Amino acid sequence: MLLRAGLSLMLASSPPPPLGLATELLLSASDSMVAAAAVLGENQRQEEEPGRLSACGCALGNAARELELFAHEVCVAREWESATAPLAAAAACLSTAAAAVDGFLDDGDALQCAADELEDASSVTGCIMLAAAAGPNLDAAGGHLAAAGSAVAAHGGGLAGGVTAAHAEAGARLQGAGGAMEQAGRALAQAGRHLEEGVS
Repeated sequence: MLLRAGLSLMLASSPPPPLGLATELLLSASDSMVAAAAVLGENQRQEEEPGRLSACGCALGNAARELELFAHEVCVAREWESATAPLAAAAACLSTAAAAVDGFLDDGDALQCAADELEDASSVTGCIMLAAAAGPNLDAAGGHLAAAGSAVAAHGGGLAGGVTAAHAEAGARLQGAGGAMEQAGRALAQAGRHLEEGVS
C-alpha cells in the first residue's frame, strides 16, 4: 500500500510530456497577453492597440486548446488520422494570432511561420507510425514560436519603461507572455523531436 501510494505521488509530481507542457505554457501566455490588453484598454492607452493584443492572446489560447486535443490523439489514443484535424486547427489559430499583430512586433512573421509549419505537419497522412514525418515540422514550429515569444517579451520590455503605471503593468505582463511563449516553443520543438524518434 505504501509502495503504491509512493508511486502515485511520484506520478502526480512528474512533469508533463512536452506537448502537454507546451499547451500549459501557451495558455499561460494567452492569459498574460489578454490581461496586458485589458490594462491598456482600461487606461485608454490606445496607442498600444490593446484590441490587437487581445485578439492575439485569444487566438493563442485557442491554439493551445487545439494542441491539447492533438496531444491526446497522438499520445493517448495514438490515432494519427484524427490528430491531424486539431493540428490544422491549431495552425489556423496561430495564423489568426499572427494577423492580429502583423506589423506590430519586431519579428511578427515568426508566428505565421509557426502556423505554416503546423499546417505542413497536419498534411502528413497515414498510420501513427508515419507521424514521425511530421516531427521536423513541429520542431521548426517550436523554434518560430520561441522567436515570436522573444519579440513579445522585447515589446513588453520597451512598454514597461513607459511613463505610466499602466504601461509598466502591461509591459510586465507582456514580458511574462513572451517568456511563456518561448518556453512553449522549446517544449513544442522537443515534442517534434520525440515524435520523429517515435517517443510519446
